[in-house]
Amino acid sequence: MDLCQEILRLYEEKHLSERAIAKELDTSPSTVHYWIVRGGKRAKTKSGRPRKATDDKTLYEASCRNPFLTAVDLCRDFAPTCSVDTVRNRLKQQGLKCYTPARKPFITEFHRQKRFAYALNYLHWSCEEWKRVVFSDEKVFRSSSRGALRVYRPKDSNRYDDAYVVNPNTGTSARFTICVWMAFGGDGRIKQLHRIEQKTLNSDYYTTRVLPSIETLLAEDDSPPKRLLFQQDLSSIHTSHKTTHWLQEHNIRVMQDWPPKGPDMNPVENVWAELVRRIELKRRETGVRNKDQLWEDVLQVFNNLPDSYFATLIQSMVRRVGTVYRKRGGWTKY
Repeated sequence: MDLCQEILRLYEEKHLSERAIAKELDTSPSTVHYWIVRGGKRAKTKSGRPRKATDDKTLYEASCRNPFLTAVDLCRDFAPTCSVDTVRNRLKQQGLKCYTPARKPFITEFHRQKRFAYALNYLHWSCEEWKRVVFSDEKVFRSSSRGALRVYRPKDSNRYDDAYVVNPNTGTSARFTICVWMAFGGDGRIKQLHRIEQKTLNSDYYTTRVLPSIETLLAEDDSPPKRLLFQQDLSSIHTSHKTTHWLQEHNIRVMQDWPPKGPDMNPVENVWAELVRRIELKRRETGVRNKDQLWEDVLQVFNNLPDSYFATLIQSMVRRVGTVYRKRGGWTKY
């Protein structure tokens, strides 16, 4: 039932006031008044030509079948005599509003089954049990997160002047990146950040520079090392023979059944998002000149996050896994 019909039902059948209806449907009183006057008993026949979109149902059904059709597409294919604005208005009146879609990696039925199986295996875990897991992930931080590179030049200038041209091979755009690895677990006391120094991460670097810090983290924890589990995704670097052998040799227990396409079940992703948000605010004030300064900013923001923040993320694992289970392996809000 669309918004208009629900407003009219509450007004004409339950005899609620406009303000009560607005509160009930979490909308503005002006919206309620508009639809009561326009579509209810108080509506009057008005003069003028008939509505141009004579079959609003066709537009509504087409949009429901494919929500990614634009108003331009719908206008061209289903209402060629209408303007694009008219199509937008008709969709809005039918209760369809235009939003930016959530961005998630595509998952196949195989991925869905693996995610569901993982959620089923850990559905009974408590917060205390999730504290035994040390989560990890890598991320690339960029000196600028504002999309495509822009250049300001005079209107009468030549686009191909040397001063305005970017060489993609030499990186003269002054943009740079750093790769960072993170691990945390427990109630927030176990956490570490590592800057990956070489350009491309491989198994050699992972086992000689990154993983030794995991061994240190496990040794510093109060609980027995055999109780802790190390989580990593299914990247080829993480599952290589060299990495697997190193973990076995150092008696580090790994969460073996981590599913493919599982970023929403890894709380490290939330930390990355928070770091990016805070670094962006910091960048507006001070800017960033080079890779070393970018790393210092990442490290400073990371160290300023309280232990309680990490503990809250660990506690959310019960809800995350439960949501994946209820969605039968589908994507969640996390």
